[in-house]
Amino acid sequence: DGKMGDLKKAIEAADAKKSTTAYTQASDTKDFDDALTAANTLNSDNGDNEDAEAVQAKIDALTNAKLDGEDQLANAKNDAIDKINALTNLNKAQKQAAIEAVNNATTVAEIQPIVDTATALDGKMGDLKKAIEAADAKKSTTAYTQAS
Repeated sequence: DGKMGDLKKAIEAADAKKSTTAYTQASDTKDFDDALTAANTLNSDNGDNEDAEAVQAKIDALTNAKLDGEDQLANAKNDAIDKINALTNLNKAQKQAAIEAVNNATTVAEIQPIVDTATALDGKMGDLKKAIEAADAKKSTTAYTQAS
């Protein structure tokens, strides 16, 4: 009976974990979901009548099911920050704003649009630099120096 109480606690903890980044951003939740389903089946009224050792095995399976969502999110953030830092036309404030947005992202899906926006801005900043260089070059022409 004590093991069934432990199983109920493990199920509650697992259910709570389903709303965390570790679960929502995980590359694979199958082992975790399978362990939770097996634990719920055992816990239900029509569940298996298993001994304490078998109940403990279900608890262990549920507890030990690996979720890599935190790692997936951290890796996506690091990759995005590397890409942003590699953009050559953004100024320091623009890079900092993009990196801050990446760091504030709570899902992997939120990150790529931030990188896309920063990359587009980098292109526009490159166009602006070229326009400024072209304007500066015209200042040394006769058309500019002799203008009235």
